[in-house]
Amino acid sequence: MDFLNFYLPQPLALQVSLHPVPTGTEDDVRTWRFTPNGEFTLRTAYDLTDTTADQNMNQPIWKSVWRTPTLQRIRAFLWLLNHNRLLTNAERGRRHLTTNTDCKICGDGPETTLHVLRDCPYARATWADLLGEEPDSRFFEQDIHRWSLYYISDKSDTIDSTLFAGTCWLLWKNRNGYVFRGELKTHAQIQFHAKQLRDQTIQALEKENAIFGGGGLREQRQIGWQPPAQDWVCVNTDGSVTISPESTSCGGIIRGSDGRFLKAFTANLGGGSITRAELAGIVYGLDLAWEQGARKVELGEEEEYGAEEGRRSKKQRRNPEAEGGGVSAGIGERSKGRRFLKLDGG
Repeated sequence: MDFLNFYLPQPLALQVSLHPVPTGTEDDVRTWRFTPNGEFTLRTAYDLTDTTADQNMNQPIWKSVWRTPTLQRIRAFLWLLNHNRLLTNAERGRRHLTTNTDCKICGDGPETTLHVLRDCPYARATWADLLGEEPDSRFFEQDIHRWSLYYISDKSDTIDSTLFAGTCWLLWKNRNGYVFRGELKTHAQIQFHAKQLRDQTIQALEKENAIFGGGGLREQRQIGWQPPAQDWVCVNTDGSVTISPESTSCGGIIRGSDGRFLKAFTANLGGGSITRAELAGIVYGLDLAWEQGARKVELGEEEEYGAEEGRRSKKQRRNPEAEGGGVSAGIGERSKGRRFLKLDGG
C-alpha cells in the first residue's frame, strides 16, 4: 500500500488496493469491456462516443450557433465558446498548463471565457459604445450559455446577432494578439472592425439570397480536380482577403493533363477587395503558364465573374496572333460547379 501511495493519489491507490491480486499463472491480456468476448470493434467504439457525447446537443443553443448570420469561422468560434473550449488562462490552469490564471489585460481575477469576452474592464468598455446609452440590463448578468444564446438568437433590441458574434470573435483575437505579440487594439478599433465585419457579412448574405432565391437551396455534391485534355495545362487560382489587418493575396497551381505538378505561385497584393485578389490570381496564373511555354491553357475558376474578367484582362495583356499563332478563347458551359475558360494560342 505504501508503494501505491508513493506513486498514486490516495483515493486512486485505495481503489487499486481493493481489487484482489490474481493468483493464476496466465499472462495478462488486453480486453475491451464493451463487447461480450472482450475483443475491440469499431462499432462499439462509435456507439460509446455517441452515448457519452454531450446529452444537451439538441438544445436551442447549438442550432442557433450554426444558424447565426456570420462567417463560418465565427460560427466555429461560437461552438468552441459554448463548449468552454477556448484556451483561456483559466482553462490552461485546469489542464495544468499554467499556474497563473489571471487575465493578462487587466490582471484582475481568473481569465475565464466570460471574463475575456464580457466582464474584463477592457471588454466592458468595448461593449459600452456598441450597446448605446441604455444597454439591456441582462447583458452583464447572465452565464455564458444564456448570454450567448440570447444574443445570437436576435432577441435583443440593442445589438444584432451578427454584430454580437463578430465583436466576441474580435475580442478573442485581440486578447491573443496581446498575449502573443504584445499588441492591444483600442476600443474604437474593435468597434470599427466589428461594424465593418457586420456590414460586409450582411451584404454578402443579401447577395447570396438574391442568387439562391432567398431560400438558400443548394445542391450538395462532391467536387474534385478534373484533368485537362491531352497537351493542355490547367491553371487553378484563388484569392483571399483578411479584414484585420487589411490585406489581399492570391495563389495558384499549374498542372498538366496527367495531373503532374508544373508550377505554383503566391503573391501578396496589399490592400484591396476580393475581386481584385481573384483577378490578380487569374492574371498571374496565365502569365506564369505563358512563361513556361504553355499555349493551350484551361483556367479552372469557381467565380463566374472572375473567369470572364480574367479572360478580358488576359486578352488585353497578350496577343498570341502577334507572335505567330492563332488564338481562340471561349467560356465553356457549367461543368460540376465550375466555369472554364480555355485559351488556345496554338
